[in-house]
Amino acid sequence: MKLQTISFYRENFVDKSFWKYENLNFENINLIVGQNSAGKSRIVRTIFALSELITYNKINTLANIKFHWNAKFLSSTDEIYHYEIIYQNNHVLLEKLTLNGEDFIIRNNRGSGKIKSSKLDDYLDFEVDLDVLILFNKKDKLHHPFIIELAQWAENLSYYNFGAPLGQNTNAVVTNKFMPKINQNTKKIKLDSVDKSFIKNDMHVVVKFHIGIDQIGDKFKNIILEDINSLGYNVTDIKLDNSPETASNAETSLMCLYVQENNLSYIPQVYISQGMFRALSIIIQITFNRYLAIPTSLIIDDIGEGLDFERSSKLIKLLIDRVNDNPDKQLFLTTNDKYVMNSVPLKYWNIVYSENSEIKCKNINNSKQIFEDFAFTGLNNFDFFTGKIFQKTSLIDHD
Repeated sequence: MKLQTISFYRENFVDKSFWKYENLNFENINLIVGQNSAGKSRIVRTIFALSELITYNKINTLANIKFHWNAKFLSSTDEIYHYEIIYQNNHVLLEKLTLNGEDFIIRNNRGSGKIKSSKLDDYLDFEVDLDVLILFNKKDKLHHPFIIELAQWAENLSYYNFGAPLGQNTNAVVTNKFMPKINQNTKKIKLDSVDKSFIKNDMHVVVKFHIGIDQIGDKFKNIILEDINSLGYNVTDIKLDNSPETASNAETSLMCLYVQENNLSYIPQVYISQGMFRALSIIIQITFNRYLAIPTSLIIDDIGEGLDFERSSKLIKLLIDRVNDNPDKQLFLTTNDKYVMNSVPLKYWNIVYSENSEIKCKNINNSKQIFEDFAFTGLNNFDFFTGKIFQKTSLIDHD
């Protein structure tokens, strides 16, 4: 399941403000670029928020704010899903799902409606609480299998903020039964199964490494070593060991990652440079995701933050290669870094800019002529953005 098009609208009835974007189109690989405050992060966060909404039924907002998503998806069997939801004040005002143009879910603001039963080839009436999503409530493989794939898209969309610690300040409590926990959290994570909240949380990098080593073995670590070194590092080993700040006891150990470069001393994760750890964390987590049953799509906000041009370019190439290896995945990257822009082909670009309260976008689908013309100028990709060439209709007289 892949996201093809999405529109979003947010309205505040107190200060009479709103912001929106309409019909943003996406491919398998997407680099979202724009100036500061243009709306790059807002776009990917609202995409991720939709996935969280479907995954956890997170219907909660102030009475004075309305949210409206309208998204189109392409399934693994080339079926077109349209999903629309409006909610305000913890109440779903509208929820609708169509499949290839046919209504499969129709729900009103009173919580009642109809849902298609694939087994009966007929519609079933329902009535649910006002704060419950039908996509969350009706995951029935027998009657409503069409919900499952969309729910899996939501559950397996991961968001990483490359400017954030990405787990650098998070250790893992490991018991003598090898049942890892995060920061004394009482919820245990079994080694032979992981839940969706664990997969989607980018702070769990230490435990993901622990699970990968335990279940997959040296192959897991070797992939990570190969990938991190492809960025220009010389990491000779990665291991888990006791955190340097605490001592273990007979029952538990507080574990962290240690990295060895150039066969020298091991360095605990808290002393690794931010840029290197962010790259390592992303690599560990996408390697972990490769072994999940369902392909995991990725959102990485501010990609390359803290890395030099060469390493950020190589990391992006690595991510693009990983997605190209699995066409069921999607990759969403955001940046305003000129080095990142210059290293990603224009065909992957979505250039966002604001007009009043609306975020607009230019890409090769809606502005094909200017994107193709620019290829003949010999300029850098960054010039296409800074010179606002993307706002033109053509650079060449085609008559």
